[in-house]
Amino acid sequence: MGKSNGRYECFFGEFAGFRYTAMMIQLPTRITVVRRLTIIWAVYALVWMGWEGNLHRVVWMGAGTALLLAVKGLQWVGRKRPYPSHHLLAITTALGLLAGLGAIPLTLLFMVVKTGLHAHGPEFTLIEINWVIQQTFLWGLVGALLGLGMGLLLVARFLSTSHQ
Repeated sequence: MGKSNGRYECFFGEFAGFRYTAMMIQLPTRITVVRRLTIIWAVYALVWMGWEGNLHRVVWMGAGTALLLAVKGLQWVGRKRPYPSHHLLAITTALGLLAGLGAIPLTLLFMVVKTGLHAHGPEFTLIEINWVIQQTFLWGLVGALLGLGMGLLLVARFLSTSHQ
């Protein structure tokens, strides 16, 4: 039950006796920045393997991989169907949360890979490994907030282009 209104559709619903309207937003089937991000990530990964272990570099590798997977997830979700704006906000927030929380195991995985590549002792101390694990809550929160912000920007961009 909806109506077409120019370049967008309105979704009408009822919840707890209140009627509401939400914009139906169709994400682009192809996000142009995904290809560039993938190329940048691949080049960084190739260069990263040759460097000695550094906590900052491995964190960038883990967080960058999580971000790239979240953007690819948003592209995959966008192919499915149009979503009401509040669903899109929930989706982007969840993807941000998953990216933030997923950065921790990816960083730890890259620490293991980095240590296994070189033929000498461990590259990372237990203090550095423990620090990464302790950041789980913070990175999850930051990821969720960034996902929510990205969703708000997508909705605002859609609203600005749909009323022209």
